[in-house]
Formats: sequence, structure tokens, C-alpha cells
Amino acid sequence: NGWIKFFFQRAQRVVLKEDGSADFRNINKYIHINEGDKLASLFEGVPGEQGIDVEGKPIYPNPIDRPKLTLGKNVLPKTVPDPENPSLQIKEYYAALSGVVFSTDNSLTVSPELNIESSIGLGTGNINFDGTIRVKGTIEEGAVLVCSGSLYLEGNVESSEVTVGEDLEVKGGVKGKGKGVIRIKGELRTKFVENAILEVDGDCIIENFILGSKIYCLGNIVLTGETSSLIGSDVIAYKGITMSSLGSPAQMDTSVEVGFHFKNDRLLNEGSARLIELEKELEAVLPEIHKIKEVVQRMRGNLDEARKQKFKDVFDAYSKKSKTLELLKSKVEELRSARYSTDNVKVVVRNTAHPGAVIKYRRQIEKISKSQSSFVMNFFPNQDKAMMTAFKASK
Repeated sequence: NGWIKFFFQRAQRVVLKEDGSADFRNINKYIHINEGDKLASLFEGVPGEQGIDVEGKPIYPNPIDRPKLTLGKNVLPKTVPDPENPSLQIKEYYAALSGVVFSTDNSLTVSPELNIESSIGLGTGNINFDGTIRVKGTIEEGAVLVCSGSLYLEGNVESSEVTVGEDLEVKGGVKGKGKGVIRIKGELRTKFVENAILEVDGDCIIENFILGSKIYCLGNIVLTGETSSLIGSDVIAYKGITMSSLGSPAQMDTSVEVGFHFKNDRLLNEGSARLIELEKELEAVLPEIHKIKEVVQRMRGNLDEARKQKFKDVFDAYSKKSKTLELLKSKVEELRSARYSTDNVKVVVRNTAHPGAVIKYRRQIEKISKSQSSFVMNFFPNQDKAMMTAFKASK
């Protein structure tokens, strides 16, 4: 009989928790494969030969299973000798590119993108895909999605457990619960952001509003709509920010900071903490160093080999940590200045900035105490104070 053997995990796996309940989210429904991966082997079978019985009557062989495999896109076939029986041949099938593999019992195809025709939730399980994902629905609350490529979404992002390796494009909006962080390595495009915490390495292009959110952006934040607004939120935009309205008539606390690199600041804090640890570690070794020196002087250098090696190991470890400390000090000083942009950055308000809003740049803090209409603030390094320059907004 013939057979088909698959070389990737095909079955949907339901994970049992310690309490015996089933975890339907972590089911690994979509399987990522790499270019060149072996997907399947097929042996079509060898029919038996006709014989005769003792009376000379023909004996016909039983029919055999002759499986067929229907190939979709991006699957490369190859005919090779059967390793277990070199006189026979089998067919092997390989991935022509990296992507997601889809299969039935008799079909096989590879797609460079993962296309999901529904929302992401209990029905799909959590998604971890090394590539680009296109989703017809919404990422539901509680779902986890990680992709190394871009993510294109027809619905909303309602989960805070989303990590995107390139761009995120959302036809709806981003709605969080004020907890968890959505991380985007590329650009964000969406209609609105509400009660969410975002870290974006590229630009944020938002059509309508940012409400009750925290956004840390290493590019520009641009609110494109004529009535777009930034309300009750704290945002950091390294390259600048443009919007129609800042704050609200209700005077909700709204903070904008430009020219600040949040990742370098984070690295600075981590480096400074490690610097303190290293200094304490070196300080703790000093008494032992002093004792070794005393022993060496007392013994006038006449030490056995074991003691020499022990003392050498202590001095080598101390020297290594000292060098690490000096390198870390240098890096920390670099990061201290790298937290701030050296370029001109702007805050542009096309309509109104309301009382309660605050604009920050380095040590400059501009508190809006009365409504201000249509202005731009240009910030430069070593500037004493940026002025609000009024302009006539285009209709």
C-alpha cells in the first residue's frame, strides 16, 4: 500500500492546564515553516502480481491504496529512492519559501502570508507567526498575537498583548484596557487609539483621536482628521506631533513631549542601575585584594603555585569587572545625551489647544492656561524658550 507522511505538526493541540482545564488559546493552529523545509513524503504503492492457484486458475492481487497529494502554491516536488528500500522511489515535497503551511489529508500548500478570515480569539487560538498576517476581523480581548512581519487588520485591536515586527495597519481602531503594552517596530496607521499603551518605533498616523492613552513614539505622531484631537493622554513623539485639537474644553490633563527618545532613556536607567551594582561588587572585593597584597608582601613573593593561581584568578576577575565598569560608564554617558533629539522638532496645533494641556521639550514646559488657536512651536537644542507662532489654518 501507498502512504503519505507529513513532517510538520498538523493536529490542533489543546493544552491542559495544571487544574485539568483546557487552554483553547494556545493551540498552535497555524504552523510556520522555513524555505527548504521538508513537508511531506509520498509512496504511491506497488501493486501485487497476478498468480495462479493449484488448479491453474488465476489469482488476482488485492487492490492497493494509491494516495494522491494535490499540490497548491509554493511546494516543490522531488523524486528520490526510498531510504528503506532503494529499489523503490518516493516523492518528497519541500517549501519553496518561508510562510505558513496549510494541509488536508491529501493536499498541501504554502502561503508567504497568514490570511485569517475571522477574528482572532478562542476560535483561532493565539498566533505566533514569522511573517505577515492579514486578518478579516478583530483581535479580541485576551488573545495574544506576535508576528515578525506586518499586520493588516480589518477590525479593531482589542487586546493589549500584540507585538508586530513591522507595520500595523488597522481599519478600525486600537482599544485597550489601560494595561499591557502593544509594541510595533514599524509604522502605525489607524482611525483612533483609546485607553491603550503603545510603543511605536516608526510614525503614528491616526485619523480621528487619541483618548486616555499613553503612546511612546520614535517617529512623528500625526492626527490627520480635520476634527482630530488628543485628549486625556500622555504622548511622547521623538520627531514631533501634529493634530487639530490638543486637550478638551473639560480641561482634561493632556501631556505632549517631543524630542525625547524613550528607549534610550530606558537603556540609560538600566545601565545606571547596573553601574551601581558593579561598583558595589568591586567595592566588596577590595578587602580581599588588600589581604592578598599583604600576604604577598609578608611572604616576599614566595608563594606556592596553587596560591599564586588563586590570587591571580581574584585579580583577573577584579580587572575584568573594572574594565566592564569603565565601558559601561562611557555607554551611560552616551545614552545620557542620546535621550534627546539634536534636530528641530515641532508641535503643530491646527485648531485649538485647551487649558489643562502641557507641552514639554527637554527642560521647557509650556502649560496652556487659556485657549490658543492655530499655532506651531519650533524646538531646538540649546534654546531658552520656544515661542508659539500663530498661523492661519487652511480650510
